Amino acid sequence: MTTMNAFLSAVLIAQGLLFTDVAAADTQVNQVCSTGANISVADCLKVEQYSKDILLAPNDARLYVGRGEARFRLGDSELAVEDFTKAIQLKPGDYNVYWERGQSLEDLGRLSAAIADYSVVANARPDAIRPILFRADALVDMGRDDEAAKDYAAASRINPDEHHLLYGRLRFFYYQQNYHRSLEDADHWLSMAHQGKFSPSDASEYYVVIWRHMAFSRLGIDDHGDLLNAAKYLDKKRWPYSIIALYLGEINESELFTMINTGDKKNLPDRLCEAYAYAGEAHLNRKDADSGRRLFALAASECPVAFVERVLAERELKRLVQVQ
Repeated sequence: MTTMNAFLSAVLIAQGLLFTDVAAADTQVNQVCSTGANISVADCLKVEQYSKDILLAPNDARLYVGRGEARFRLGDSELAVEDFTKAIQLKPGDYNVYWERGQSLEDLGRLSAAIADYSVVANARPDAIRPILFRADALVDMGRDDEAAKDYAAASRINPDEHHLLYGRLRFFYYQQNYHRSLEDADHWLSMAHQGKFSPSDASEYYVVIWRHMAFSRLGIDDHGDLLNAAKYLDKKRWPYSIIALYLGEINESELFTMINTGDKKNLPDRLCEAYAYAGEAHLNRKDADSGRRLFALAASECPVAFVERVLAERELKRLVQVQ
């Protein structure tokens, strides 16, 4: 390990080839990386190794980028921003680093700064759709809807079938109370996913189904049959199926919160946040504004700053004040 140069070390780290030796040779690092229940040992080891290599090559931007990426995956967005900023200072022409710093800034709720970084990438690569979409989503989170609409339109001109576009824009249309357009994007997204045109990441299909149901409900359309059919594609044991079960009447609200509070403790705050927001929507659709307002207030105060459900709750609370 002591004879390996910093660049080769960085390459091996990125390829996942270095960690067995690191863990075996450095038990202290291994112990540090194993202390947190939510810590990825591999990424923690990457941070430790990059930090050692930076001591040997303090002007190598690639090392700061690698450490920043690992820190971001570990949830340490503040230090990730510091690393990406250092990398930009060393190599300002690497626009990918602006992109990565933007995501870290957005995770911290520093949306104006994130938008500025996405704009650097979008201006340098006007045909790249992803920075435009990330900027649009951040603009929506800030309530800058007119600017967001322009970005979604620009992204649609590049690729109207881009699933990330549909995923963000269906929520934007929902906020605009354009529920028919929201449904069109949700249906298009689901159709492409079921045709195998892309592989949905994480639990994205569950959330598309949830927002699709919310749009149907706002239009006064009973979509129970459609919701049952959509649920056939989903694993009932996986979160957030419980929200869909609530909408289907398979469980009631009390059972939903009991399941959350007695389930996976690691993700308890995030799941409570989502349940508050989506249960609040159910109350609004039953014309129970007081219960909806109470749940939205809980979501707005409890949800992490970068969560979609926090934005949803804040927008619904604002709208409820306007209609009083």
